[in-house]
Amino acid sequence: MLRSIVSVFALVPLALAGLVPRQGPNTYFYGHETDMTSAGNFTLHLAPVSKTFAQQLAGDIQLLPVTGLPADFLKDDEHVLLFSQQYMSDIRQRLAGIDLRIDRLNSFSLIVPFVDAAKDGKTPFSFIQHVYQDQLIPSTVSVLAKIDSEVATFKPKDAAYSQIAPGLFSFQILQGLANAIDGPGPEGPRFEALFEPAPQRSVTAEMFQAIQGQPITYSGDGCTTQTFDWTVPFAEPFFATGDVETYSPLTPTPMQWKGLQSWSSSAVGLAPATVNANFGLSDCGEIARNQSQKA
Repeated sequence: MLRSIVSVFALVPLALAGLVPRQGPNTYFYGHETDMTSAGNFTLHLAPVSKTFAQQLAGDIQLLPVTGLPADFLKDDEHVLLFSQQYMSDIRQRLAGIDLRIDRLNSFSLIVPFVDAAKDGKTPFSFIQHVYQDQLIPSTVSVLAKIDSEVATFKPKDAAYSQIAPGLFSFQILQGLANAIDGPGPEGPRFEALFEPAPQRSVTAEMFQAIQGQPITYSGDGCTTQTFDWTVPFAEPFFATGDVETYSPLTPTPMQWKGLQSWSSSAVGLAPATVNANFGLSDCGEIARNQSQKA
């Protein structure tokens, strides 16, 4: 049983070392210079929620049936959310002959997978409902600039997670409270996770990869694809059991999950340049047709 998230974050310094040394090089860049590529260190948590709540988060984009997960993972009236922690490094893209690069970026996404962005009733997309990043991204880095994200404080700052006790890892996002007079005030939590390596349960690594790798939409007005290579030699994947808490405005009210199935791994990622033209997104239906041809 993992200890209380609140008590651990209150009592244990978050900057302790002892991380898995697996932040790899961006091996995708050469040969994909005009695409946006990066090396990423991911920790993924799958959380069951009511279909009503998932539809509230997805807005006008309708939910699709969840496929590929074990039959007993969700109840009949439940959908799934993905909490995606990402520590990205060596983000690169060549535009107009100029190599653009961001050395590192902390990013977090609240994702509603299995949504009908293409309106074909069958092709699963992921709706990126909320994104936090630890820095503003220049508008020239097209895909990242397209993301409607908020700047927040990540703990740890320069790693994917902190080791706060033997075999126990933490990740936290905080944000300053709004203050119209003198700017942001004291920081309050937005997302907190504690997780510890554990044997695989019902969800496989391939299931986590498939959900993280679904084509994505941010608004329903356009979509993009993403490709990950999880077989890199520095991946060092492991399954975990995770406790997660969310706070407003990430979710309308504070929510808590205990004992989630989680998975952590490094990878390299690519967003193709064809979806970056004029900082735009591709037609969701076209992406769905391409996905169908690959199946």
